[in-house]
Amino acid sequence: MKKLYGTFYESRYANLSKLIPDNCQLLELCMGDLYFYEHYLKNKNINYSCGDVNPVFVNAAKAKNINSFVIDIMKDEIPQSDHILIQCGIMYVIPHHVEIIKKVLQSTNKQLIISENIQNLSNSGNSFVSSFGAFMSKAKTGQSKIKFTKETLKEGFSGFEKNIVEWIEPSDSRETIIVLQK
Repeated sequence: MKKLYGTFYESRYANLSKLIPDNCQLLELCMGDLYFYEHYLKNKNINYSCGDVNPVFVNAAKAKNINSFVIDIMKDEIPQSDHILIQCGIMYVIPHHVEIIKKVLQSTNKQLIISENIQNLSNSGNSFVSSFGAFMSKAKTGQSKIKFTKETLKEGFSGFEKNIVEWIEPSDSRETIIVLQK
């Protein structure tokens, strides 16, 4: 991931950590390698749990005594939590992203925070760069080869206008952060 994000790697996490309040219950879906938790959340006073479709990530979290579980957001029920975070996971469920957002939003008591990359290497006009980006971002489920752009992300969240409380496009990141409430 560091190779894909370059100089934006740390700023993506710093921007997200500002949105996670102390003393909260947080469920992170599609948590990956736990970099965000270990470098930005571990020292916060939060009740953290996480899930991913990849059992390698889940087993690594369990080895660190982190409450984690295997979950396929396409098929499985989403546990209730005050705050739910999904980083770069919605792009893997296109064209089913609207129903997944609705499903996850129903499981949050306070906020759903979604961070999606909108400057994907896999969308590059250079065939070498786009092939490398597609290979590096391939999900275990292999659901979608389509990635969001700024325009398609806005289209993908149409219908959620009443739920969106923040739409953040940080200048120091390649991602857009969307904060939703029921």
